Amino acid sequence: MSINTEKLQELDADTLREMHRSGELSAIYAQVNSAENWNQLLIRRQVRGE
Repeated sequence: MSINTEKLQELDADTLREMHRSGELSAIYAQVNSAENWNQLLIRRQVRGE
């Protein structure tokens, strides 16, 4: 599963506000950050040759 951040940025203010109030928005950004961290860990692993 992945989140299309471009589409997320295209959402209207009312949708974003509701997602924020329901807690969905924070969960989405937590997942996006986690995926970015995994990518960095995989790059480090490749550099080290593991």
